[in-house]
Amino acid sequence: MAPPYGYPEEIAQFIAHIACFQTEKEVGGSLRTTHVLMPGAALSPILANIVSDKLDAELARFCRQLGCTYTRYADDITISSNRRTFPAPIGRFATSDSHDEFIISDTFQQMIEDNGFRINHAKTRLLGLAFQQEVTGLVVNEKVNVKRKFVRDVRAMLHDWEFNGYAAASERHFSEKRPDRGRLPEQEATNFEWVVRGKIEFIRQVKGSTDQIFRSLAARFNALCSGQQLSIPLVEDSDVLNAAVWYLENDTDGGSVGTCFAIADNLFVTCAHCLGPNLRIFPRQSPAFAMEADEVARDAHNDLALIRLRAPLFAFNPAATLQMASTAEASALVIRSAVQTAGYPSNLDSTSLTIRNTEVTGFSRQTFDGTPATSDNVIALLSGTYEGMSGGPVLFSGRVVGVIVRGPNDDDRTIPFLAVRSEFVDALLATL
Repeated sequence: MAPPYGYPEEIAQFIAHIACFQTEKEVGGSLRTTHVLMPGAALSPILANIVSDKLDAELARFCRQLGCTYTRYADDITISSNRRTFPAPIGRFATSDSHDEFIISDTFQQMIEDNGFRINHAKTRLLGLAFQQEVTGLVVNEKVNVKRKFVRDVRAMLHDWEFNGYAAASERHFSEKRPDRGRLPEQEATNFEWVVRGKIEFIRQVKGSTDQIFRSLAARFNALCSGQQLSIPLVEDSDVLNAAVWYLENDTDGGSVGTCFAIADNLFVTCAHCLGPNLRIFPRQSPAFAMEADEVARDAHNDLALIRLRAPLFAFNPAATLQMASTAEASALVIRSAVQTAGYPSNLDSTSLTIRNTEVTGFSRQTFDGTPATSDNVIALLSGTYEGMSGGPVLFSGRVVGVIVRGPNDDDRTIPFLAVRSEFVDALLATL
């Protein structure tokens, strides 16, 4: 509850109770009540951040003064830099002609030990661009990526399954490749299909749903699996999105921004809260050229609006339009469905469209004008909506299934990622 965390009392008590789980332990032939910290629980990142808060502040400040970036995930610390030589106040190679042993400086080591931690020197290493730079199992040389061996292993597992059958592939994997199940429950650790699925889902998480490696592996898995198939979204052509999704401004409170997208010639969808005085939108053919626009329909309850250009110019007609999902296509959207969002975050370049891959986390009913909520109108997303993207599309299998209405901003990171279902756009269109 104390700063800097400021957890509400209910949350603080909940964390404390889980961190000190009451159980019984046999001591001297009798059972005694004791409290333990469960290893590997979902609470671990929260506790790690709490106990490492002072360490993080000190090391981040120290590294920043040396032109380096400090990051930590659980107990793994990474220090990165674009400098040609690594700063000696952090550490150096044991010898100038060998890169086998890296020695942490006494100052840096003392800062860590003063905070109650010890360095595992066996895992300390310095990797330049010529090496595979690996952080928490991911390759980070040019972009975050999975290791090639991981992908090769998944391909081998699928190949074995395809040519030798499930039983033989499963037996070979668990007897030769994974004789020890680790901490996994027996049911999960002995289900070969779940293991393959989990590995492919991990590749999706790192590389994204549009990545060709993920899509190829997922298609092979879907042809073999007996349970739920992996969702492989149709990739909306980025050229289509760039042509159809436009930037929007008005003069509310000294200037407000948003997003809109074309669904027909001179007809755009946006949010009701994106409307305001001196409404103008910017054609993708000339992103610096402002064109005045007018509201033609509004649904304040669902925070939706339709707008048109006041004086459309043929040269600036949308080069592409987006298609609204049919009732059947929209009803196929379920929790964990992979979707795409598009828009113009207010903290980024207004001439460059941002496209994000995310997934559905739930559905709910909400109101945006203070009137009672009457139907399940909102799609909750894992990520991918930010201030300025309001009015942008949410696409599933290449069709618009929602309109972005809410997302976090620089002042409030707790705002949820929300979109309104496309069926309410259809209802608004019916009023024209």
